[in-house]
Amino acid sequence: MIGSVCYSASSFYYLMLVTRICGVTNGGIFALAFATAQLLLTFGRYGMRTYQATDVKTNYTFTEYGGSRIITCVGMVIFAWIYSVAAGYSLYKIQIFVWVTALKMIDAVEDVFHGELQRRHQVALMGEMLAARNLFSCVVFGAAIIVSRDLKITCIVTVVLSLIFALMINRSAVFHTCGKQKGLRIQSLGKLFVICFPIFISTFLSLYLYNIPKYAIDRYMTEDIQTYYSILFMPSFIITLFSEIITKPVLTDISVSWEKDGEAFCKSVRRIYLLIAGGTVAVVLGGHFIGRWILEIFYGVSLEKYKMHFIILLLGGGISAAVYISYNILIAIRFEKSIIVVYLAAAAVATPATYFLVRKMGMMGAAWSYLVTCLLLEIIFGSILLWKIKEKKHG
Repeated sequence: MIGSVCYSASSFYYLMLVTRICGVTNGGIFALAFATAQLLLTFGRYGMRTYQATDVKTNYTFTEYGGSRIITCVGMVIFAWIYSVAAGYSLYKIQIFVWVTALKMIDAVEDVFHGELQRRHQVALMGEMLAARNLFSCVVFGAAIIVSRDLKITCIVTVVLSLIFALMINRSAVFHTCGKQKGLRIQSLGKLFVICFPIFISTFLSLYLYNIPKYAIDRYMTEDIQTYYSILFMPSFIITLFSEIITKPVLTDISVSWEKDGEAFCKSVRRIYLLIAGGTVAVVLGGHFIGRWILEIFYGVSLEKYKMHFIILLLGGGISAAVYISYNILIAIRFEKSIIVVYLAAAAVATPATYFLVRKMGMMGAAWSYLVTCLLLEIIFGSILLWKIKEKKHG
């Protein structure tokens, strides 16, 4: 829980510092770069974390998961450069996109170590590593931006020092806990990419759907508006990240109970959904009464005219957390192929609809697009999960 809180809060912390120290315009550039980096992180992770954590039969070695991660991490940064150049951004903006993506790449690097620890039922140790690295990155980022007051220099310093720190502590934890690792089989590496491809595409499309409003704002509105939307969206994004606190530690157990104990599986799933529902109600109420005021204090901007936008985004965040849970459960029970079809259909509909809404309604159109997209996804995924449970009961 502590590790996941540190990971989730770091996004909030970075944008707060950039907006306050480097200004609202730089905040908008950083927010869009961070959203793009988060999207490219799906390629960096390639959907392997859930598969690795639930690979209880050890069909693939840690060395094979690690070898695939080197390829995807390099590709992640290259894609960031290609996208920002193709988008026609200035040299400064391109550099920020590349370095912010490199900063998120570190999440993908340590993720493969954490997947191995979780597979070996070392969830507490995994949490310690997650907390330590994120706290380290936050301290370095904060010190660098206060001293230099330069966003690019801050990103470069944070990337270099954080990557060294992450490799040191996570490599030591895995090797001391899990022992000597087996060698790399090239054939198995190829199979991993094929098996996890549907999960990668689905994860990529899910984040793409949540970020479409930001790209529509980038096209039709100013970078200042991008900053305001990103500030209002941050709590919703953190709600989804918090769902990892509930889901990730129990994925291995859910996978096992699906095979051996259907009643225990259903009980675990019900408990998770109830926790998310209760948390969403609490967050929306808190957001209505004090949330916007807290954001104004942290970011130093006025959000008075965005009351309704904020509530809509918070509701969308709660539903998005439920989508994340449904998605991971479907992967844990090895029914990931259905997910890609749902996301492809949703992306085909949501992309033109979101651009239309933002062009006509501005930021309010972006907020409604996010909420409706999340709601439709959860209705579909929830229905698929219920169908699979009933099918197994009657099987």
